[in-house]
Formats: sequence, structure tokens, C-alpha cells
Amino acid sequence: MRRALVVLLLVAAALIAAPASAPVSATYVYSDSMSPTIPENGGFLIVPAGDVHTGEIVLFEGGPGGSGYTAHRIVEETPQGFVTKGDNNNIADQRAGYPYVQRSEIHGQVFGVGGSPLVVPQLGLVVQFVRANEFLLLGLGALAFLFSWRTDGGGSSRSGGDRPISSHRMLALTAIAVLVGLTTVTTVGATTTQMTFSIQDDPAAQAPAPIIEAGTSHTVNATFSPPAESPITTRVANARGARIVDRTLKESGETYRVRIPPQQEVGQYHARISVRRYPAVLPRGATRALANVHPLLAALITNGIVTGAFYLVALLVLGPDVPMRSSELRAFGLWR
Repeated sequence: MRRALVVLLLVAAALIAAPASAPVSATYVYSDSMSPTIPENGGFLIVPAGDVHTGEIVLFEGGPGGSGYTAHRIVEETPQGFVTKGDNNNIADQRAGYPYVQRSEIHGQVFGVGGSPLVVPQLGLVVQFVRANEFLLLGLGALAFLFSWRTDGGGSSRSGGDRPISSHRMLALTAIAVLVGLTTVTTVGATTTQMTFSIQDDPAAQAPAPIIEAGTSHTVNATFSPPAESPITTRVANARGARIVDRTLKESGETYRVRIPPQQEVGQYHARISVRRYPAVLPRGATRALANVHPLLAALITNGIVTGAFYLVALLVLGPDVPMRSSELRAFGLWR
């Protein structure tokens, strides 16, 4: 039972940490545009979209949700693309001036049971709290486990012929697992938006995506939802296929001014902006410089500092190295 609960928690955490562009992910709505079907802060599961049809709720790029992703219902299919609408909105998105949704822009559809989406009430509030304090919560949980094992007599010897395991070695393995977990969450759990442009020789040409004249640069804003403020994390953005030239933080959201370099070849062009949260253990400039080299490098170094501190504190809590027997680990459901 304990193992099953741990597995369920790990699966839930992985779904929440996964970006919206992942094949399967869990997310939530930021507004009441889909009420009462999906209320504000209501969570739902995104699964791969097959042949989407009118009446289905899909997750797509852009739209009223800004430059990120929007979950709205398909109300009509036209030669120009899909017409979408929030259940609580008076008019369709395209009637309000937003472009038609193309099949390539749909990342998934909302999982439902019996024709209705499976909704987790107020999941958004939980996700915001966890994401704002994920490093602190993980560290406290690990220390609580070690302390409970220590005070429960985990270091005492037991008979039975169990093969002993060094407590310091077990701690080192735990620290490595924490480092891998934190780095995975930091790297994979990015908030990402992809912008698609049409490079044309004639700027007056018609295209489903915003047009950039060939040979000229273009500047556009990418807005993300208001960040959950946390003194223990640092938000850093990376751009692929573009360059971030400015950042503005307001109550309404976090806006990055992005410059698309001149493109000579006509056709579609994609730019991707990703925002990640790193432990605030280094000056923001240092974290940004590491992330500019590669986000994984920044994640490894910042999370390595956190894990190293956790390891040193845990050594003090455990005290001298003592043998741990497999029966002691089985008591916590960690060993067969």
C-alpha cells in the first residue's frame, strides 16, 4: 500500500512538472473562461489529441491565454482552421480577433469521463504553492525522513543475518537521487511557449501565422502568467531561434521582448521561449549566465549546491556511520 501511494505521488508530481507540450501532462486554467465546465484554478489532464472534432476541449498555442497555451472548446471547423471558444465567453476567440487554430498548434485534448472533463478542483492553488516552494519542501521532507529514522532507532543493530548497509553510503545515494530529481524537475518542468512566423518576400501576403518580411528582423512580446513570488527561487528565461532583449515584470504577467533575427529563406519559422525556476543560491546574473550556456548546466550547479548543503546537514543529523540492515529499510517500504 505504501509503495503504491509513493508511486501515485511520483506519477502525479511528474505530470504536474511536465511542460504543456509533453505527450501527457497535468495543468490548470488561470481564468474563468471555461467556467463552469472547468472553474478557475481547476486542474485537468492533457492527453494526445487524435482526430479532434467539434465539441472537444483542446490545448493549443496562443489564443486569449496569451503567447502560451489556451484550453478552449472547438465550436466550428472551417477551411481557415478551427474556431474555438471558452464556455463562459460571449463570443468565439476568432470573432474577437485571434487567429484560427491550426491542427499543428493543438498539443492535446482534455481527458474526460462520460463526455465531461475530469477536473481536480483548486489544483492550481496547490501547484502554485508547490512550484514556489518545491526545493524547500523536498529538503524538509528528506530531512524529516532521516530524522524519523534516526530517532526511531534506525542505527541500532539487529539480529537476523541481514546484510548491513552503510548509513553514510545510503545518505550519499539519497543525495544523488535528490540531485537527479531536482535537476529533472528544473529542466523538464519549464513553462514554454512556441511562436510561429511566416517568412515571406511580400509582407502583404496572406498566411495563417504572423508575417515577417524576408531579410528583416522582427520584435515581439512573449507574456507569461504572473510568477509565484518566492525568495528561494530564481526565474530565468531562455530563447531558441530568438534573442531576449528586455524583461518587464508586472502584476498582470511577466513579459519578455524577443527579437527574431533576419531570415532569408521563406517558409515557417519557429521561436521558443522557456522559463525555468532555479534555486536562488547564486546571484541572478550568474544563474542566467549558466543557463545561457545550457539550462541543464545551470540546473546541475544550482541543485548541486542545494543537494550538497542537504548532504552536510544530514551527516550532522545522522552522526557517526552505522550499519543499516535491509529489515530497517523494509520498515519504510524502501527495500525488498
